[in-house]
Amino acid sequence: MPKLSTAHPRYSKHKASGQAFVKIEGQFFYLGLHGSEISKQQYDRIIAEWLSNNRRLKSPTDEDGKSGISCSITRLCIDFYKHAKVYYRKNGKQTGEAVNIKNALKYLRELYGDLPAEEFSPLKLQAVQQHMIKNGICRKSINRHTDRIKRCFLWGGQKEMIPAATYTALRLVKGLKSGRTDAKESKPVKPIAPSIIFETLTHMGKIPSDMVRIQMLTGCRPGEVCMMRPCDIDRSSEVWLYTPKEHKTEHAGKVRVVFIGPEAQAILTPYLSRPSEKFCFSPAEETRRRAADARSKRKRPLKYEYRKRKPQPKRRPGEKYTTASYRKAIHRGCDAAFKPPKELEGEQALQWAKEHRWAPNRVRHTTATAVRKRFGLEAAQVILGHSHADVTQMYAEVNMEKGIEVIRQIG
Repeated sequence: MPKLSTAHPRYSKHKASGQAFVKIEGQFFYLGLHGSEISKQQYDRIIAEWLSNNRRLKSPTDEDGKSGISCSITRLCIDFYKHAKVYYRKNGKQTGEAVNIKNALKYLRELYGDLPAEEFSPLKLQAVQQHMIKNGICRKSINRHTDRIKRCFLWGGQKEMIPAATYTALRLVKGLKSGRTDAKESKPVKPIAPSIIFETLTHMGKIPSDMVRIQMLTGCRPGEVCMMRPCDIDRSSEVWLYTPKEHKTEHAGKVRVVFIGPEAQAILTPYLSRPSEKFCFSPAEETRRRAADARSKRKRPLKYEYRKRKPQPKRRPGEKYTTASYRKAIHRGCDAAFKPPKELEGEQALQWAKEHRWAPNRVRHTTATAVRKRFGLEAAQVILGHSHADVTQMYAEVNMEKGIEVIRQIG
């Protein structure tokens, strides 16, 4: 029979002494008289501690009451990543934070994988930051990775795998400051000109182009327009209210409401006739629509043409756009709208295409800038669903025209 990896160590009886015991990792723990309530309570306590420590025994303790040599950093990273895959979930699905944690811990293990975790110090954490800089990681990503590494040691302290003082010392290490480090800066996400958006839309399919238009008119996130369903939209008033099933700040107890006005309603209405639980925008539906459009434009009957059988695709279009498939649809439109000059070939042509592509999150920045320019920062904050105005300022560009006009008038 296969080994039961989820089974608990058994509550057993030592025949010679009549005591109950449990064997964990080769160690025997005697619990008292077999069958007594005290022995069962001791068994429950030991098993509970073993389970809470990821099915591992706690590190030994020396005579002074301090932890002895604890697990290695590699062992700590592996156990924390297992915890992260279970903990960082939303609606039963693993979020991207678990992958981000794995990437952050990779740099830690490369330098100090064999080091006992309790010997990790602030200077060593700063060395990990320098290691990330040499690997070309941008400053903001390094700061986020540093926080994830600290979180790993915090978890290890909570599980008594390492002394709590290890994490306390690591808190002294602050994030890298702009202009005071050799780490490269990430490029800020800028709004995209409406003229470029509309030029791209003429080369996109109907469904993804409608998604872009709705995103422009509402300021919603790419993920929010992808998961839009009829049942999530309140159409009882003049302005419709869309409450996404899940959103970015859901874990913090925030409520997200997207306001849908008359223009966006006109675009969205044809997609609301489907069952209420179905997603409004479907790649499979767009594929069927393109095929039907191609058949309607065909002049020569298909039976008279030689057709080479195409290989079956490895992945079929789904019933819901993801942020990745939505972005790819936009990139295909960009490639068709902004073709490289004929003199560019190979890598130069690929670089041209990359520079002339835009991502759907830039549409949100465009809407935020327009709203702030016309109605002010507070209005942009409400439309974007931000709790704090300083976050909105990252999305909405400052209205330079207003500043120029004020200075022109005052001197």
